[in-house]
Amino acid sequence: MTYQGDPLDNLPSDVGEDEGILPAPEPIEFPFPLVSKRTKEDLEKFGVNVAEDYRDFKEEVLTWLATYGKNPEKGEGLADTTLKSTHYKLETVFRWLWDYEERYTTELTPAEADRFIRLLNMSDSMIDSSVLHHLKVIKR
Repeated sequence: MTYQGDPLDNLPSDVGEDEGILPAPEPIEFPFPLVSKRTKEDLEKFGVNVAEDYRDFKEEVLTWLATYGKNPEKGEGLADTTLKSTHYKLETVFRWLWDYEERYTTELTPAEADRFIRLLNMSDSMIDSSVLHHLKVIKR
């Protein structure tokens, strides 16, 4: 039997309060539009600068996911294909939210997320795996 070193031997003795804060991600060029044409059209009814606000929100979220989304502690981001799929599913979630709330918002509550997933489950056109993919996106 070989001795495996104790994993606690190499841990720092103390982690300062600031060390748990991840550095801000660097800006990223995305190979897809941050706001789809359909989403822009849906946002028009909420005001002039709303599409720009939503674009800024999506850029922040997708940049974080691209940098830290897979494993924040290791600084590992999502793969490009996962990021693109996440982007389009988020568009669907938020378009539903704006319709449901009858207002523009970028805040999705747990209750709203649960309602959205329940509605997807009740849809005849939605297969289970697609519902699960939307659920994963919301949890990210």
